[in-house]
Amino acid sequence: MSDTPSFYMRVKLSPQAYADYLESDGGRPSDFDDWVEWLNTKGNYDPQITQALVNEYSEVERGDRTVKESLEGWCASSQCYGLTMSNYDSATGIWQFSSLDFSYSVYTLLVSLPFLRNVCRYKDTADTDYLLIYDFMNDSTDHFGIFTLEQGRSSIVESVPEAFVAEANAHLSKQYDLCIRANPD
Repeated sequence: MSDTPSFYMRVKLSPQAYADYLESDGGRPSDFDDWVEWLNTKGNYDPQITQALVNEYSEVERGDRTVKESLEGWCASSQCYGLTMSNYDSATGIWQFSSLDFSYSVYTLLVSLPFLRNVCRYKDTADTDYLLIYDFMNDSTDHFGIFTLEQGRSSIVESVPEAFVAEANAHLSKQYDLCIRANPD
């Protein structure tokens, strides 16, 4: 497994729901009760992941940052143009958020993923969307994390539709090409 997984997320929500989400604080790990079992099946974390650890990370100060500020910071802090991208298309209502440089660290997972999964609280469309974390660069079949994003609910699941994997691979391939063209060194 590589030290730098990628992720791709696609969510459909109205412009007003997206605006409301951007102004929210993004939430905390304790907003979801499925971290412990999932993380303990994903690696040899030391110490072992416990609910107490999840609660501890839930107390990490996020400051007064909104989701919008967090997204801007995340995209701007990339060392390479295009490593992390966020795009909302108001005509289709589709938000795509992706990164070629994520992390398997427990801290990163428990601080970053809740703010992504919490989009479910603002989602106002009935369809199911996904957040897929995987080693796109080395093994696009090795899916480290798959999260459904539905109205009011996000769950960890074992599989994702092949059409979504193809969409994620195509999106991240274009993102990789853009990043390489913009940063030839």
